[in-house]
Amino acid sequence: DGACWVSKYESNDSYTKCVSGLPLTDCRFFLYRYTLEPSNSDRFMFLLWIPDASPVRLKMICASSKSEAKEKFPGIHVEIGGTDMA
Repeated sequence: DGACWVSKYESNDSYTKCVSGLPLTDCRFFLYRYTLEPSNSDRFMFLLWIPDASPVRLKMICASSKSEAKEKFPGIHVEIGGTDMA
């Protein structure tokens, strides 16, 4: 449908649970908060999920929107791009 979505989960959901909910044919921006031990400081990971099976037009829209999406979430410490669950 020509739009990228930010996936939302509960704050106590594990990373594995959140990632397992990513669609196999649709793109997502994914922000995950985790705690860095031993300092107990919160960190943020930004994942650009563009699966191989998603439409080319949607892949292009999401990839070109990445910078704008990241600007909405200051304090990102890690950035990852994903295309499959492997």
